[in-house]
Amino acid sequence: MLISMTGHGQALLHDGPCQVFAEIRAVNNRFLKVNIIGELSAEQHAEIEQTIRQFVHRGTVTVRIQTDRAHDPDQFRINAVALAAYRRQLAEHFPDDPIPLSALIGLPGVIDDSAFDRLHDMWPTVCRAVVMAVERLHAMRRSEGEAMRATLLSNLVELNDCLGQIERRAPQVVQHYRQRLAERLGQLLAEHSLTAPQVDVLREVGLFAERVDVAEEIVRMKSHVQQCQQTVNQGEGGGRKLDFLTQELLREANTIGSKSNDAAIAQHVVEMKTVIERMRELVQNVE
Repeated sequence: MLISMTGHGQALLHDGPCQVFAEIRAVNNRFLKVNIIGELSAEQHAEIEQTIRQFVHRGTVTVRIQTDRAHDPDQFRINAVALAAYRRQLAEHFPDDPIPLSALIGLPGVIDDSAFDRLHDMWPTVCRAVVMAVERLHAMRRSEGEAMRATLLSNLVELNDCLGQIERRAPQVVQHYRQRLAERLGQLLAEHSLTAPQVDVLREVGLFAERVDVAEEIVRMKSHVQQCQQTVNQGEGGGRKLDFLTQELLREANTIGSKSNDAAIAQHVVEMKTVIERMRELVQNVE
């Protein structure tokens, strides 16, 4: 099954007074890049990234963590020493201007909340929320990947049909050229009462046939199509290979278009290139 590089997953967990919201967004990228937004320590960043890497192998992943917890008044202590120091200094500088207590409470160091470590206390809930969010992200990516798989297989069938029409048309191009050459040469020689050795006509037809021969390109394109089908059906992690194969398909199609000297084949080449471009747009989003 193919996996899409784009997706979204989120989770909201409540654990007593704790509330954790985890949101994960993923977009396509050639490599894996994890961005984590939240008040977390370096160790916690590393642990979340390790969790993400278990599910995601390519793409840009943005993780946003929001935490909230109802505070218990007993978790906070007034630092009487710091408060007295603020009062003493303010009284020295502004003896006639009494400072209300409410203005001092918010000063640094007055309230001691060291007994409350929100990140440490809520970390198990954060971990569960991240796992739940990344599982939902992965489910969405798998669902989108399955839709992409069906579309790619349909495009490959269409590409094979175009190749079959080109393969059937290619021998007729040489035959039509030989007929046109014989007719034009016969008219010119008849006007001057001359004849041309048959070997010269065959040599010219042979040179033309060599210039317009696209048999090798058709064989290679069929091989690339088969490899694409196998890669699409074999499972995860085929994005880079599919990207390479679509580039090769486009290169072979361009070669066929430049070598063929036939309007019908040129039309089929245009159709093939349209299909390949659709495939490339999809493949750019395959992990």
